[in-house]
Amino acid sequence: MVLVNIYVRGVTQVTMSVFVNNQAIDQTDQDADQIYARRLALLADPERFPSIASTVLSGTFTEDGDFGNDEFQFGLRTVLDGIESLIHRRTPTP
Repeated sequence: MVLVNIYVRGVTQVTMSVFVNNQAIDQTDQDADQIYARRLALLADPERFPSIASTVLSGTFTEDGDFGNDEFQFGLRTVLDGIESLIHRRTPTP
């Protein structure tokens, strides 16, 4: 459960930091998402990371929606799926 705690705490800290910074410069969440998408596009080399590059180019980060919540849920599901997989690998089959 430490892994889940670390994930939730880390996301919370990053979210609060972004929120405070956005407030300080009078920036909306939508503006921040667009800046994030542009920065990610610079790093998402289509040859090295084709799935990430195609997702960035699709406009996912600039569409209306709750990107932060969706990203949190995806990350938490991934952590929990990994824990479940580990449990199954370590559980002897009768």
